[in-house]
Amino acid sequence: VLDGLRIAVNGGEIVLDEPRIELRPGERLLLVGRRGIGKSTVFNALAGLWPYGAGRIAMPARDRVMFVPERPYLPLGTLRVAVAYPADQTRIDETAMVAGLERVGLGHLTGALDQERRWDQELGLEDQQRLIVARMLVHRPSVVVMDEALGALDADRRALLESIFASELAGATVIGFGDAPSGDGFYHRHATIRRRPARRGAEQPD
Repeated sequence: VLDGLRIAVNGGEIVLDEPRIELRPGERLLLVGRRGIGKSTVFNALAGLWPYGAGRIAMPARDRVMFVPERPYLPLGTLRVAVAYPADQTRIDETAMVAGLERVGLGHLTGALDQERRWDQELGLEDQQRLIVARMLVHRPSVVVMDEALGALDADRRALLESIFASELAGATVIGFGDAPSGDGFYHRHATIRRRPARRGAEQPD
């Protein structure tokens, strides 16, 4: 549930054109806004990293929500650590990791799970984004929030992503961000991000 959000930024506030949005399991919402309007700030507010403003954000338990920034985060360590993040690698079944990597077209990396490299430099951006989808398959989150996180995927890989959310992750609620409404049918609905002068007395960031 996103209810009455007013996200304070310098000189104004960010709001949605729908004052209250309620999403059911499996629904996908695209938040649309022009470049520079503050989409990443909205993402950070949903993640609890931007405390300025007012309104209510209600989500499942933290371990059931996956936040995917525009640039994937791959921690230092083995590939197994990168796939398991943010969970402890020892708590993730290797069979699930291998299946996830194979499902997204990274099966050639399954033999490197215990190799320690700078995976954020070793893999190109598209492969990093595919790895994040494999991570989703491992964790099976209830909610996925994506900050334009899959922009490097080509048409075939985007089709693969859509098939994954139609099958293995069919019950996941998705909140995505984009510059314009998507015409591919992946998102069921969209809301527009707007910026306006701050209300008197609204909390402002330093």
